[in-house]
Parts: sequence; structure tokens; C-alpha cells
Amino acid sequence: MARPDVGVMRELLARVKAAEGPDRRLDYEIFTAFATPGEANPWDPAAGHFYTASIDAAVALAGRVLPGTMWAVGEMEGGPFCRLVYPKSDGFREAVSMEQDGGPDSAPLAICAALLTALIAAEDQAPAIPAQAAGGGDA
Repeated sequence: MARPDVGVMRELLARVKAAEGPDRRLDYEIFTAFATPGEANPWDPAAGHFYTASIDAAVALAGRVLPGTMWAVGEMEGGPFCRLVYPKSDGFREAVSMEQDGGPDSAPLAICAALLTALIAAEDQAPAIPAQAAGGGDA
């Protein structure tokens, strides 16, 4: 599964945090951001990809994008709370927690927000690739 660039993930995170409930347009944008051409199921607005409406769909996305992810969802004073614990490339695990404003219908949004936050953090901590290792520089 492809990962979008950090700018796209930051935009999606802002939209997820601002959402007040399920949003089919946001579902589509999440779907297209993580879809791998030729491998993803085609978008079918009637048949699935309910990332902002379904805990199961949001957790399945987290499992595909960050294999080995563990999760917990609960209710806090301000709304649903999600904690994701995911494996890092160095063998350690990292945790991210997110609270989402809103009622119980916002739990999938909390999962999506935690996932995007984890992915952004992973990209921000990734070591820079030297120009020659990336195929650039003098030969």
C-alpha cells in the first residue's frame, strides 16, 4: 500500500480532526491517498471504505498501512480516544494517542487521526537519504 507524502497526510489529519462525524468525501480522500494503483479495490461509494464511519474499516486501514499495529479505543470526557502502538523499523514500538471531539460516532475519526499522526511522526523521524544513495550527486 502506498503512503502519501507528509503534506498530504498533514492536510488529511487537519480535516479528520475538524470532522464532526462520518464524511464520505473524506473517506474517498483517505482511500485515494493510500491506494496502490492496480492493487486496491476500486472505490465504490455504496460498498465500503467507510474509514470515518466504521471502527472496523479504520482499524483495517491501520493494519494495512502499519502492519503489527495494536489499538485501543475508549471514551474520554471530550469524546472518543484512540491509542495506536505500532512497530518501528528499529525493532522498538512507538505509541500515539488521539482524542476526537464529538460523540461515540467519532471513534473511527480518532483512529484515523492517530494513524495519520503516527505516519507523520515516522516520516518526520526518518533519516535523510544522502544525495548519492538516492541516485543524485557526482558520479
